[in-house]
Amino acid sequence: MPIELAVYVMPAILVAPALVKVGVRPMAAHMFILCFGMMSLITPPIATAAFVAATIAKTDPMEAGWTAMRFGWTAYIVPFLFVYSPAMLMRGTMLEIAIVTAAAIAGIWCISAALTGYAVRVMSTPVRIGFVACGSLLLLPFQTAAVNGWLNLAGAALATALVIYEWKGKEVSPVRA
Repeated sequence: MPIELAVYVMPAILVAPALVKVGVRPMAAHMFILCFGMMSLITPPIATAAFVAATIAKTDPMEAGWTAMRFGWTAYIVPFLFVYSPAMLMRGTMLEIAIVTAAAIAGIWCISAALTGYAVRVMSTPVRIGFVACGSLLLLPFQTAAVNGWLNLAGAALATALVIYEWKGKEVSPVRA
C-alpha cells in the first residue's frame, strides 16, 4: 500500500465528515486533509520522509525535518486556500480562478523571496518585512470578505513597488566579486 493512501484514508474517515458538517465543501475538505496528511511526512517529530533523507545523507534527522518544513512552508498555506477560496479548486468564473491563482502565486513568491532574503538582489530587513506584508495581503482570499479584495490590490501595489525598488537598486549597486 502506498504511503499516500495510508496517510489519506484515516483522516478521510475521521476528519473529512466533520469538516463537511461545519460547512466546508467536500472536495475542499478532502484536499485539505490530503495536503496536511502529506505534510506529516516532513513535519517533526514524525517527518518520515525527512528522517529517511537524513539517514541517507548521514545528518541530524530533526534538523532535516525542520529544514524540510522551512522549504515546504507553502504546503501549510495552500490547504487553507482550498477551503476559503473555492476558485483554487476550479469552482467559480474564469476571472475568479485567474485572479485567485495569480494572487496565490504572487503571494507565495513574495513570502518565499522574503524568507530567502533575495528577489532581484540581497534584501535589507525592512524590504524583507515589506515582501512578507505584501505576500500576506495577496494570500487573503477575496471571496470571504469584500475588504479582502481591496487588501489584495494593496498587496499587489506594494509588491509591484518593492520589485521595482529592488530592480532599480540592482542597476546602481556595485558588482561584488
